[in-house]
Amino acid sequence: MKIPLTKPLFNLAEINAVKKVLASGWVTQGPITAKFERNLEKYINAKHVVVVSNCTNALHLCLLIGSVKPGDEVIVPSLTYIATISAIRYVGAVPVFADIDLKTFTLDPQATSNKITKKTKFILLVHQIGISADLDPLRSIARKNNLILIEDAAPALGATYKEKMVGQNGKFVAFSFHPRKSITTGEGGAIATEDDETYSRLKILRSHGSSISDYYRHKGKALNFEKFEVLGFNYRLSDINAAIGIEQLKKLPGWIILRRRLAKNYQKEFKRMSNLIPPFEPNYTRHTFQSYQIRVRGISSERRDELIQRLLRKNIATRRGVMASHLEPLYIKYPSQDLINTEIAYRESLLLPMYPDMTQLEQEYVVDSVKKVFAQMHL
Repeated sequence: MKIPLTKPLFNLAEINAVKKVLASGWVTQGPITAKFERNLEKYINAKHVVVVSNCTNALHLCLLIGSVKPGDEVIVPSLTYIATISAIRYVGAVPVFADIDLKTFTLDPQATSNKITKKTKFILLVHQIGISADLDPLRSIARKNNLILIEDAAPALGATYKEKMVGQNGKFVAFSFHPRKSITTGEGGAIATEDDETYSRLKILRSHGSSISDYYRHKGKALNFEKFEVLGFNYRLSDINAAIGIEQLKKLPGWIILRRRLAKNYQKEFKRMSNLIPPFEPNYTRHTFQSYQIRVRGISSERRDELIQRLLRKNIATRRGVMASHLEPLYIKYPSQDLINTEIAYRESLLLPMYPDMTQLEQEYVVDSVKKVFAQMHL
């Protein structure tokens, strides 16, 4: 038996949707892209959604529209994929790392408040591994200090905060459709916003700064030439990607049910293992379990890597948990004191296999193998 960490799921629905786009002759940011945006708006219950080529570009646009200036400080968790931090550097801003809540792996409000200076312009939070950050205290901190709040919801499509979808009430909420996420378009991203002006600017900036998209220009019956008044980018999503996304989104509610069922099975099997800490789900959110991340209490990073290697020998793919970006060579020069929980989470965490069509036999094999390896390593 060979168990992957995760895998994208496609069937004839996606294949036929792509065929229709190819047959139509309109393959880039046309009617199917617009339909995908409307479907996302409905699912998230957001006023506006703009899709782009990936989530990193989505974060880049959010920072630009927030009028970031070189030297501005952005408070951000280090415990996130490197792309979150890189988007800050794209605009010349300075990442200021704040610590996380060790239970949820999301930004700690008090740690965030402690990092605010006169140069702080943004708080960039991350809804991590399918769980929402605790938004209310972070929103309160942002309002009190006149800061802009950006939500990196790359792994959290379908997660809720106090019974509302993540992305429903934000000004800048970025999502990812990378193959590791709950749905995929191959590559792709989106920004949800409640702000009309932000929505208009996003549409212009994602397509070279054009005042009107090619699709709306071509479908009009009168001449309507585009104008270029601002510097934009080629961050467009193709109709091919969007067609896949439309079909994937239809399946997401059922996939979340399956992921939560798998997580419940894991929790049941692991609850008696004293040194294994399963994922925590606070009462304010619904966890989508985009990833199933565990902690091994007190383990060193070297021993964690040995654990990963032993499971790989049993044909089970696992990975280290979410990275600590401040430990990477690219960002080690930035101040990173007081990141105790971040470094514990990075050192002690790993991801176990999780995908909607995981069979009972596959999951039982993973559980049995984890228990055996823990025993062999005296964990």
